[in-house]
Amino acid sequence: MEKRILKSVEKSHRELYLMLLARDPEYFWGNVNTIVGDPFKETSLESLKVPESVLYFESALKGNKTLKKLEISGHADFGRGSFSNIPTLKKVKGEFVTVVGENAFKNCENLEEVDMPRVIHLCSGAFKNCKNLKLLDMPALTRIEYGACEGCENLKVKCYPWQVSFMENYFGSERLIMASNKDTRTYLEQLRANTAREFKEKQI
Repeated sequence: MEKRILKSVEKSHRELYLMLLARDPEYFWGNVNTIVGDPFKETSLESLKVPESVLYFESALKGNKTLKKLEISGHADFGRGSFSNIPTLKKVKGEFVTVVGENAFKNCENLEEVDMPRVIHLCSGAFKNCKNLKLLDMPALTRIEYGACEGCENLKVKCYPWQVSFMENYFGSERLIMASNKDTRTYLEQLRANTAREFKEKQI
């Protein structure tokens, strides 16, 4: 697929971007599938809804000072630090997002709500130092990379612990809670079965 890129623009043109986005979002996004650089830096943007056509971000809104709400409609991939260092960001929604990239929301210290039910992979530093984040409800999660949630002192991740690989140093098993209470018995039975098998193998 041909890249159609929205990238860094001069400061004097940034508010013009916002006016066009507000007046005719379909036209604004019509020729864009990749966002790089800082096209929205130092603007008064408070809410951004990104359409399905956008497939890739790289440092897209890094360091923005006004954004409070972000909604991603499609399956977009996040490049390094795409939404990092946004002190005002409080809510993120991405129904079809499956991977939260490296340092994607690092240092978004006021982030409180993340709605991404299809995420399977948290990359290194994904939510690092998001101090106000209390819960990630991610039942599809299978991988948490080293330091993905470092500095999130009160965070719990709602998932199925037996299907998740994680790094103990910054994200111990005590942070993983059952996605559904009805699965607790299945989990415990599987855990006992695995333990019994390992013991038997050692005896052999």
